[in-house]
Amino acid sequence: SQNEKMLLEAQSYNENYKHKYGTWLSNIDKSLFTKNTVSATCFPMEAYLEALNVTTVDLLSLDIQGGEFEVLKTIPWGKYTIKLIVVEVMDEYRNEDLNDYFHEI
Repeated sequence: SQNEKMLLEAQSYNENYKHKYGTWLSNIDKSLFTKNTVSATCFPMEAYLEALNVTTVDLLSLDIQGGEFEVLKTIPWGKYTIKLIVVEVMDEYRNEDLNDYFHEI
């Protein structure tokens, strides 16, 4: 299942932590990932910035389990000043994509 795949990816994302957290991850009750789900209406980040009349962001932190790059691509960079961006990257391929993207903008 998708949830089990996510657990396996979490176990192997970094060899330095695999041994330390591998046992802990294997003992997680996998049913926790299929119960108590919540649906949420999402909007582009620009919609929130516009609604709040914000043009400068001091810190943007993105950790949305793999969707970070897609969010970043929706931001009209000429319209906003973002002083510091922290992005979780879970695989090396995405890291290269993000580096290329930030060099382009």
